[in-house]
Amino acid sequence: MRAKVSQKLKGRVPWNKGKKLSPETRARMSEARFGRTAWNKGARLSAKHKNAISRASLSSNRQFSEESRRRLRMARRRPGDGVVGGVGIGRAKVGSYPLVKSEDINEYVTLRRELRIWSDTFKRTNDRRPGLADVRRIAPPSIVRKFEKYVRMRDKIRGLASDVYGAVNPTDVPVVKAGEVADEPMNNSKRVIMVTKHGNKRLVEETMANELGGTKYVVEGSLEGSSDDMFDMYDRPISMKLAPDASLYPSLIGADELSRKGKDHLSANDYRMIGKYRLMESVDINRYVGLRKELQSWSEDFKKRHGRTPALSDTKVDGKPMLYKKFCEYLESRDRISGLVHEVYGTDMDDMETLEKMNNEGKVILDALLTGSPLPPQPSDEDDNASGQPSKQKAPTKRKVQRYKDGIMGEEV
Repeated sequence: MRAKVSQKLKGRVPWNKGKKLSPETRARMSEARFGRTAWNKGARLSAKHKNAISRASLSSNRQFSEESRRRLRMARRRPGDGVVGGVGIGRAKVGSYPLVKSEDINEYVTLRRELRIWSDTFKRTNDRRPGLADVRRIAPPSIVRKFEKYVRMRDKIRGLASDVYGAVNPTDVPVVKAGEVADEPMNNSKRVIMVTKHGNKRLVEETMANELGGTKYVVEGSLEGSSDDMFDMYDRPISMKLAPDASLYPSLIGADELSRKGKDHLSANDYRMIGKYRLMESVDINRYVGLRKELQSWSEDFKKRHGRTPALSDTKVDGKPMLYKKFCEYLESRDRISGLVHEVYGTDMDDMETLEKMNNEGKVILDALLTGSPLPPQPSDEDDNASGQPSKQKAPTKRKVQRYKDGIMGEEV
């Protein structure tokens, strides 16, 4: 029947050919097409089409403001990223950045370590770093969320260099001779940048009124030989040889730090231990330790009843939804910080004795720094000899090469 109708109407001119559609008809057609994918979506433009767009853009006489030009210049000066590729010119519209907390810096470093493996795998296959479009297309949702968070935090941390130093790269920080003060501020940020003789940068607040209405750069040594990474937590302690009137610049961690620094009762290793202790607080290592202790009793009881370590599916069978959520949080926290713990602390996630020992040592050293009191003496072989007890010859310790097994959660069968 349809073939007969089509053959009958063949060659006839439609009655509505050349007539404009009414607004009601166009609205109904638009509603019918809503949600459909356009036929040319994702198709590459031809060279002729690109040239036509370029000519139309050039003939529009579009003018950029000085503010837009400044933002574009800053965007082009950004250093390359070894994890994720460029995200488009739209990122150049960021004009100002908030100051960054140390917890954000630690979280950014952790995300960068986690995503580096996925990024390197993509680069070996495609000879380039992935962009956000590549990540959203082929990565699982958990990786996509981490990449999006990484890009947001990267913009914030790069903004720290822009707000404080007036430059995008740490190498663009102005170099001033030792003991001198730069009169020309780079921006309006009310901060003072102190550089030790080792070339390490310190941020301290300025309490006195600045006659120039800007920032002073108090520099104690040259920046030559300093690391490009301005967020190194293992920094050397600040030196006592400061610029004139250094007492007018109290530190961010306490107004009387300068007086305590003169005692030199903390070594470089003590400051490293404080950094590790702060890192344990900021990346939820303490939360992981608490969850492990809380779930240890249930895991041991399950092992006595069934003769094996429980898997994640066993928590559902036990009929305790809160227990399942805690185990999920435990596994997620373990995967997130395992690489960081191994790289920073030199041990495995299940070596709880070493982690707790470092945590206790860091807390004692931090309390000594805040209160100005000396560190408690450490036992040594000479003290044992003085007390009349024979000293024991310690066998040379070997580095632990075995990998600890998770005593709480086993593998899925």
